[in-house]
Amino acid sequence: MSDINIQQAAEQLLRARRERRPIPPLASPERPVAVEEAYAIQLAQLEAWKAEGRTIAGYKVGLTSAAIQRQLNVDQPDFGHLFSDDFVLSGEAIEPARFIQPRVEPEISFVLGKPLAGPGVTVAQAIGAIDYAIASLEIIDSRIENWRITLPDTIADNASAGGVVLGTTRSRSMAATRGSPDASCGRTDASCRRAQAAPCSARPSRRSSGSPTPSAAWAPCSRRAPS
Repeated sequence: MSDINIQQAAEQLLRARRERRPIPPLASPERPVAVEEAYAIQLAQLEAWKAEGRTIAGYKVGLTSAAIQRQLNVDQPDFGHLFSDDFVLSGEAIEPARFIQPRVEPEISFVLGKPLAGPGVTVAQAIGAIDYAIASLEIIDSRIENWRITLPDTIADNASAGGVVLGTTRSRSMAATRGSPDASCGRTDASCRRAQAAPCSARPSRRSSGSPTPSAAWAPCSRRAPS
């Protein structure tokens, strides 16, 4: 473990988001940040957002591709939290000033029809919990200068979450389709009023490792995921 100050790092990222001013990377060869520390920084921000009245509506899961995991020398996905005010419907206006350096990625979102909580969630249980899938666009944004991120940087920065634009066509067969992740999962949450449940995003990729539903089983099993 490093000597990084968890609360100070969280406050730096919160300030960067609030003031729309990116900060230098948290991690460097001279000052490495462990994955566990990065998640602690993310969760410290989570508590601040919850104190502001924001409501968790789901999770985003990334790094499900075996090729990307090898590239970053990791052996499991990472995840961030999605809040009810992160979601907009297709065609709605989005204020650009809320972002610092946004990018857009095509996604598949899962909307759960019933709660999904670990440990011990299986892929079959994840499929059974999914009500439907919906095409989406994820707006990713980094509070780190010029996207100079390492794995700990993006984890600490809530997996570079920015927002999700939800499509309008539901599919109940897409969830089990193979060849579709970077994936994510979520939980039923009435506070996500537009979707009436917790959407989660999944980046389509021919180089990914099969169905996105294993990631829908992984996230609620992670000990870092709040209940």
